[in-house]
Amino acid sequence: LRSPNTDDFDIISVAEMGGWSVWKGVVGVNYPITVTCNECSSRADCNYHGECVDEKCVCDDDLNFFGVYCELAKPCQQIRSEMDPNTILTLAADPNDDTSEFVEVYNRPLYYAHMSGIPFGLMGGKDKDLQKYADVLGRRSLSGENLTYDDDDFFDIHLREEAFVNLMKNYTFVLGYTGQRWYGQIKPWIPLGDQSSDRFKEEEYHAFWAKTFTGLEKDDNATLIISDPTSSETPVGVDFYELRRRNSVFAEGEYDYDYGPFGVLVPLVGYEGVGLFHCIRNGDNGGG
Repeated sequence: LRSPNTDDFDIISVAEMGGWSVWKGVVGVNYPITVTCNECSSRADCNYHGECVDEKCVCDDDLNFFGVYCELAKPCQQIRSEMDPNTILTLAADPNDDTSEFVEVYNRPLYYAHMSGIPFGLMGGKDKDLQKYADVLGRRSLSGENLTYDDDDFFDIHLREEAFVNLMKNYTFVLGYTGQRWYGQIKPWIPLGDQSSDRFKEEEYHAFWAKTFTGLEKDDNATLIISDPTSSETPVGVDFYELRRRNSVFAEGEYDYDYGPFGVLVPLVGYEGVGLFHCIRNGDNGGG
């Protein structure tokens, strides 16, 4: 989305000018758009879950809602994987936030888990395929040994790099919203403490500029799983996919395979609508 050339710093007036361009595989021109202020005027604008104070919604403390208009249900403290009930992600807390008390990216919660080794509990694939990874961190040579894994270039490519092998020994898996989809990413280990929320905050985050996924270079591919397009306030109940064959720069052989923008998406649930993650209620400790 791009505006016409302007010296105006008021996005609302620029929107009213019209003449915007939109990228949809090709550039479409002269699109009208509408931009309004996120302001409220009454409790009704806050979905009756909060009060309108100085044109901003202040959500009621005793109700489990958050968001600009108190329109979103508060998330679970922990979620578990459908693939493995012992794979548990925790809500990233933000003790300095007076409204939601958890970290938000694109007005959605952020989940994390400290991990080591291949995250089988978040991957698809048959047992015989996963067995190829079973002891890869302990046995794999870094001297250029040419091992390949069917239909996968994430670990096949990255485990050739010593830095990535070391990363897999101690890392943080982060599940966050990017504006349209939930992305599950492998990131360097993030220490937790009183100010841990600052390490997770990404107020200026944008999936494209952060190279969350491009399929062009090794360093761009931190993303392991990706959800269906969704506007849900939680990853619970949303279907996810493992990304395979996503890195065209490493394609070899006689044929040029033209996959989709995310490579090949392998469903992580057996049936549509099952969802990869489920909320852990009080008394439910996953599988252990």
